[in-house]
Amino acid sequence: MFLDRILTRKRSEVAAARAADADSPLSPLPERTIRPFEARLRHGPAQPAVIAELKKASPSKGLLKPDYDPVALAQAYAELPISCLSVLTDSDFQGELDHLIAVRAAVDLPLLRKDFLVDPYQVDQAYRAGADAILLIVAALTDAEFEAIWSRAQTLGLACLVEVHTTAEADRALQWPVTLLGINNRDLKTFHVDLQQTRTILDHVGARRDGLVVISESGYSTAAQVQQARDWGIEALLIGETFMRAPTLAAGFAQLWGQDAPAGTP
Repeated sequence: MFLDRILTRKRSEVAAARAADADSPLSPLPERTIRPFEARLRHGPAQPAVIAELKKASPSKGLLKPDYDPVALAQAYAELPISCLSVLTDSDFQGELDHLIAVRAAVDLPLLRKDFLVDPYQVDQAYRAGADAILLIVAALTDAEFEAIWSRAQTLGLACLVEVHTTAEADRALQWPVTLLGINNRDLKTFHVDLQQTRTILDHVGARRDGLVVISESGYSTAAQVQQARDWGIEALLIGETFMRAPTLAAGFAQLWGQDAPAGTP
């Protein structure tokens, strides 16, 4: 299965990177400003707030953006009512850490490192590259792995977007003081997408939702779907493919929000 395969590769990559660092130790982590990822979702310029994704390709859909230029796309996103950006850094999505570094230098929006984290070492990588938040996929981690990654992110001041796909994963996630709960409507084992998964998990979480920012992820392509999420009280949406496939990012925004994007946007 996709998730198992990618996690095996990730653990191998991290081990190799750690070994390389042992031969040529990195300099101490620099002090830097952390942009307010969570606050931007709570008080975004659009409702629900938007985490717009930079994604060249996906294992299930293939190449999404043949002329992919992460800096140009990030700058175009910055002209829209977008709260935060998600930057793919995994090779199966044709992403890399250098994309995150370049985007950090180009725009002022808070940035999420979108990847499969399995080790606190990757949190340090994200910090060095300019991320303000990291993704923790509950299905990919043991409780011990989750705790180690979570703790390192807290130490560095990075926000943690904790992603779940099932009610059982939501129960696991809420053992920690989670404030950003991502509900992935795509099953990472089958790639099947069902927007009702968000509603199912919301109903299951119930009163435990108090204080949470809930981010619904994957599958949004119409204004009616965005309105449904708004009706459910969803605070934020993470959207990538619809933007990447649209003729312009502004056209993608108009498609989703059923309104014209600000004049002059790309």
